[in-house]
Amino acid sequence: MFNSQTHEFNQPIGGATVHADISREQLLQLLATDAEAVLQFTVPEQIELAVPDVHRYCLRKMLLSETSKLCIAIPRGFAKTTLAKVCAAWHLYFTSHRFIVYLSNTHTVAANALKDIVAFLRSDNYVSLFGMPVFEVERESEGFYIFTICDAQGNTKRCILRALGATQQVRGLNVDNQRPDLAIVDDVESREEIATPEQLKK
Repeated sequence: MFNSQTHEFNQPIGGATVHADISREQLLQLLATDAEAVLQFTVPEQIELAVPDVHRYCLRKMLLSETSKLCIAIPRGFAKTTLAKVCAAWHLYFTSHRFIVYLSNTHTVAANALKDIVAFLRSDNYVSLFGMPVFEVERESEGFYIFTICDAQGNTKRCILRALGATQQVRGLNVDNQRPDLAIVDDVESREEIATPEQLKK
């Protein structure tokens, strides 16, 4: 956990916690460029061993890729959804993205993912570093949030998170005269929906 008063950062590494003195500016720079640090900062309680290369590689691509479209295909059980949620929280603070759509197989799954992302924003580490987000709209079951944060550059930023299921319309989505500028598409199909070659092609 980062303590903004004493500039201390406790980072879990390989099952142990390493204590380090670090300034706020140094931590921001680390989080802006280091995928493993982003994981350690965002989900420290989930990391008990060294972070595998595949997770560092995939998250680095999600955070720092310069392409406008990125597709990552790795098997179930390899923490794709956790990486996607970490990615969403990071982009709100470290990029210009303001309106994120999270698209999953069902609306309920997507809404639950957004609930986890909002929990990241309210976690001790994020609040210590950026302050508490201020929510105008918070509809958990609907998967719809409007809130204001102070980003890594110190700018006040009004953000929108919206959950959608695979059968819901994305095109034309407009909230407060804003359109989504980042879409995270996570497991939009079930095994049953791709059981035949025809279904997979569809």
